[in-house]
Amino acid sequence: MYRQENYWGKAVPGFGDRDARILILGLAPDAHGANRTGRMFTGDRSGEWLYGALRWFQPLLAGAVLLVLSCAEAPPPATSAAPADVPTAGGTARVGVLQEPSIFVDWSPRRTGVDQMAAHLVFRRLVRPGDGRDGFLPDLAETWEVGDDARSLTFRLRPGFTWEDGRPVTSADVVFTIRRAARPGAPDSTSSIAGVEAPNESTVVFRFRRPHPAMLHDVAVHHIYPSHILEGVSDEELVTHPFNRTPVGSGPFRVEERRPQQYVSFVARDGGPLPRAPLDRLVLRVFSGKEAALRELEGENVDVLFRVPREHADRLEALGGFEVYRFERPSYFLIAWNARRPRWRPAAVRRALTAFIDREALAAELQGDADSLCQGPVPRNHPWYERLPEWPSGGVDEPGGAAELAAAGWDRTAAGWVDAEREPVVLELISLAGNVEYRSIATVVADNLRTRGIAAELRELELARFRARLAAGEFDGVLIARGGPGVDLQSCFGSGGQDNYGGFGDPELDRLLADYAAAGNLADAQAAFGAASRRIAVTRPWTFLYYRAGVIVARPRLRGVTLDPEEPLSMADRWWVR
Repeated sequence: MYRQENYWGKAVPGFGDRDARILILGLAPDAHGANRTGRMFTGDRSGEWLYGALRWFQPLLAGAVLLVLSCAEAPPPATSAAPADVPTAGGTARVGVLQEPSIFVDWSPRRTGVDQMAAHLVFRRLVRPGDGRDGFLPDLAETWEVGDDARSLTFRLRPGFTWEDGRPVTSADVVFTIRRAARPGAPDSTSSIAGVEAPNESTVVFRFRRPHPAMLHDVAVHHIYPSHILEGVSDEELVTHPFNRTPVGSGPFRVEERRPQQYVSFVARDGGPLPRAPLDRLVLRVFSGKEAALRELEGENVDVLFRVPREHADRLEALGGFEVYRFERPSYFLIAWNARRPRWRPAAVRRALTAFIDREALAAELQGDADSLCQGPVPRNHPWYERLPEWPSGGVDEPGGAAELAAAGWDRTAAGWVDAEREPVVLELISLAGNVEYRSIATVVADNLRTRGIAAELRELELARFRARLAAGEFDGVLIARGGPGVDLQSCFGSGGQDNYGGFGDPELDRLLADYAAAGNLADAQAAFGAASRRIAVTRPWTFLYYRAGVIVARPRLRGVTLDPEEPLSMADRWWVR
């Protein structure tokens, strides 16, 4: 079937340490995975699942060395690699983006996704996602150890890294960064960290609030920043601080030139103890819209675009001459219901709203894959994920939803539903303006609810207004995207949690979350985690929609493309052009 394709099409070599203590055996290489790429567990969902699971289960795999083999013929000798696939130094890679990076600091509340991508080029982390030990690669740290209680991580920094101004990178920079990021409203990855300390200039010890298998992830998301420059700079001052125009980093690239609303160019710098990036230069070209960026990609003036809409990726793949990478991201779309308002406080009402939304059709229509349906806050690549029977199927259950509303004291009239106070029900759903996918989801959800008698009104809000109303609880439902491996149930669903958008509270869930926090080992933590997940399924504070898709399209001249679905520029120091 695939004879016309330029695939690997032969025995797939293994990789890893031949003296490893753990063997992973791959069967029947997928047509679009190992059989296309020539590398086991690469290019298809088997790899996404495997590497995600290995990354998560680092406490159990700590110190293990892996060997990955294909159940196929003997692998070809290493000399069989085509000369065209040998990295060459030099050249420029051009990346299309839809806005100019302006803030390079992770903890800024104004940081955007493009800012995050640019930060990967200029700053290093302790470790970064990859195919190394525990699913991570060393970066600033050369070694790390998990404490016996699975509540601590000790990192030893690699000597020789310096900031662009010549100052050495030390453990003090790590401690400053993590403590600076651990502010009110900090992300889940920081909220799990109980403390960080530096016994000496080359050692950093993290302590966590509870045992869990995502400790390395919670550390790896943080870029490390120079304390001698940013100490004492407030969030407000940071917006206009010169650091954002000329950041002083320790990463593989530095900012070379900036043309407002046109491009930002980065040049490779000596990596200290690590090899210099093969590329001489990487340019982020700024476009006013996706259509303009796609035209430049087709015109060979851009080498790679991220988050390409599915219909455009399908068209380019059919044209030929493009590499199309597809993957499921661990983040998902959801609707959080405002339990501060009495109308939405009963769990029966929230279960009814979920039952009235055809989530399966929504995923199939907007994602092209009904299997991408999300069934709870825990991503599918989480080692503690389980398909809970308490979560409903993805289709509409109008009778079931009507029964839930009746149990909550609501009545259906000719004009629609009235609540227990005999007030006509009107539901305001807010979302972020300027995003086509948000608008499409909100429109379908509102239509679903109106069809079942709920008068739904949509409000698209600019970023500042959206954040203000979210923080003030001025909404009935809010459509957002979140997730990732570092899900924190306490932060999202515990009473007073910083990411508990709807002010949800449930004493039984709080008790289960307390058990989770007090667990003394991973087994007890997993049991408490599962019980809390089941309680969330019953109380339904959020309606989970579907996992976000990732589609990246690249020109064939860009080689060495290793992609993390959430951090597409994190491996740009491995790219090269031919």
